[in-house]
Amino acid sequence: MRAAETDDNVGAAGTTQRHLGAKLCKDALRRQAVEFCLQTGMHGYKYIAQPGKHGVERVFWVVAVAVSMVAAVWTMLFAYDFNQSHRTLLAVDTTHHPLWRVHVPAVTVCPSNKVLRSRAAQLISAMRLPDGVTEEDALQDMAKLVEIILPRAVNTSNLERLQAILDANKMSVDQVMWMVSPSCDELLVKCRWKRKLCSRCSDLFRKVRTSYGYCCSFNYLDREQDTIKTRTHAGGCVGTAPGSVQRLSACGSADGLSMAVYVQPSNYFASIVPSYSVMVLLHSALQFPDESAHTKVIGTGTISLISYVAEVTEATDRLRRSLDPRERKCLFSDETYLPMYRNFTFGNCMASCKANMTMEVCGCFPITFPHVLNRKLCNLLDVPCQAALFSPTWPVGRKPLNVTSCPRCKATCEHVQYIVKSSTGGLNWTTDPGNYFVSGMSDRNASEYAIVHVYARRSITTRNKMDRHLLTEDLLGSLGGLSGLFVGFSLVAGFECVYFFTIRPCFRTQRGINTASSTPWNSKSSEEKAHQRSPAGRISPFVLVPPRILALRADAVGRRRPPRPFKATVGQ
Repeated sequence: MRAAETDDNVGAAGTTQRHLGAKLCKDALRRQAVEFCLQTGMHGYKYIAQPGKHGVERVFWVVAVAVSMVAAVWTMLFAYDFNQSHRTLLAVDTTHHPLWRVHVPAVTVCPSNKVLRSRAAQLISAMRLPDGVTEEDALQDMAKLVEIILPRAVNTSNLERLQAILDANKMSVDQVMWMVSPSCDELLVKCRWKRKLCSRCSDLFRKVRTSYGYCCSFNYLDREQDTIKTRTHAGGCVGTAPGSVQRLSACGSADGLSMAVYVQPSNYFASIVPSYSVMVLLHSALQFPDESAHTKVIGTGTISLISYVAEVTEATDRLRRSLDPRERKCLFSDETYLPMYRNFTFGNCMASCKANMTMEVCGCFPITFPHVLNRKLCNLLDVPCQAALFSPTWPVGRKPLNVTSCPRCKATCEHVQYIVKSSTGGLNWTTDPGNYFVSGMSDRNASEYAIVHVYARRSITTRNKMDRHLLTEDLLGSLGGLSGLFVGFSLVAGFECVYFFTIRPCFRTQRGINTASSTPWNSKSSEEKAHQRSPAGRISPFVLVPPRILALRADAVGRRRPPRPFKATVGQ
């Protein structure tokens, strides 16, 4: 019995000791919280713990501090999320960027007529034709070559017969398209660059592949540019040097590019546009000439003025070093390799994606794109597949050609954008006899020609700068400003929290142990005695006033004089 009673007493003592320890921890935490509120530099906390405050006042400040804290956290999270989703910033660096530091746009002239009748008839006469096929039938089939540029698959039987003729003569569609299309010297009969006439336009222009078939391009850099040598002639103009881009130092039509285009309406046979005209494309020197370029249709018997204003976007080295492509959402030209092109641009990447999609579905590579080794080129038998691939009625199970289907294609961090304007008027040789550019052409039929001037509209341009939206120190300053605005929080306030709830309790506990070891168990401190004997020590339990303040209050109350008693005076 005694052993059981002893166990029960020990268990009760342990439970009491645990409750006592929890109460002491709670009281210590409460004491530190009150002391922190009274002495912290953050706004509003002292009004919660100050003695003598009414309960309504305390509730008001508790709500105010809580609302400010929630608002601070919400705004800081919003600012951080905005910074994470907008890592780059594009701003105007200067509106007086000199023109001579900007690349001249590439100018590509594409004839609407893709097959010259005279060239096609000459080629057919030199071919071996199958039995039952006349030269006139083969010539009419040659008009279907335009289907390889704009696949429509109108009549596949004629395509099959023409492809059989080409196979029998061991000729590819690409070779035939090169032979029946006009050369640059045939298409452009007169050219001027920077006030200097060219003896041959082929010094400036060269025949290249585009999405509109073979065209003549000026200032376009592709992979074939490195194999072309600069040609100069006595009294002529100098062509572009391999690997370099042309620049202008002055604005105006006389200082730009001028060309006289011979459309040859009488030699039309297969056109991609229902008109006697040429298409003039303005695009970046690094951009493949396709539908994304600025396109102007120039009809015969007209003179056209095409002016442009360049807008340059450059990126800082800090943007390249500090952010990866996924965060900045753009690529530099040397960060991705495209086998088809010299440099990476968004348009080149989309063109590569389109060609690769055709290769995947139809098993051939389109001839309108730069060729890649060891890839089969599409022929006339592949036109139906190409027509179905990019038709409005998209094949079932295929994704449309857009950015989502080409995830590798991102915008370029550095590029030049051209804002193009144009005006057109009727062409008459006799109205300006002093114009030396058209001198000597008055005997020609103006309805078969077109004059085009391409020039810069302004001698200064706008340069934009792309950089990080916020650096680490900028983000820290933004978040610190929001926290200081709403709750008055600072770095020192953070150290206060650490000090009051970690360091100070440790030293207070150590001091309490030392004091307890040097004081008898039945003795009371002067502060406790003052607290017991003075009614001033009894304050609201919500606030714990330091014992030193209680002792001072008790001493002040004890020293007060009692009221003087009233003495009645009896008259003698």
